[in-house]
Amino acid sequence: MSARPSLFRLISAVNGWSLVVAGGLSLIVSLFATAWAGVLVSLAAAAHGTFELLLRKKMAGEDRVAIARRMALNQLGLAASLSLYFAYQFATLDAAALSEMILKSPLYDELVLYSDLTGIQIFSSLPTIVGVSYAVAAAVAWLVCGGTALYYWLQGKGAADVSKLDRVE
Repeated sequence: MSARPSLFRLISAVNGWSLVVAGGLSLIVSLFATAWAGVLVSLAAAAHGTFELLLRKKMAGEDRVAIARRMALNQLGLAASLSLYFAYQFATLDAAALSEMILKSPLYDELVLYSDLTGIQIFSSLPTIVGVSYAVAAAVAWLVCGGTALYYWLQGKGAADVSKLDRVE
């Protein structure tokens, strides 16, 4: 059992600190760009990271099962926060702005390397490509956060099993 808590502590520390740092850096950029959706998702990421770090410290206490479950739910909340952001970005996608962007260097320089027909197909399907990219990003977020949530949940179950053994002895 000694290997699990150290792996658990490592994973939760990396998760927590990376969310706090990424959320903080993203917040600075979003504030500078006045991207209010970015500000909200940055604050959400930093909050999820802070919550992770606070709960991580409490795992050494008595109620490890409940804390591990809260950490699992925090991961699912993170995936939901990211998915809402991706859905918002897709819903507010400006096809004209995408078209304007692809007609500037360096994207245009890459586009002209393709045949005319392929270039036109890429150009006309750009909103779909971006939308699929947001969907893939959301799916990856759910996979990673869901996997981490499952790991945390199982750590709580393991703590409950150890607690039951302590009561039997």
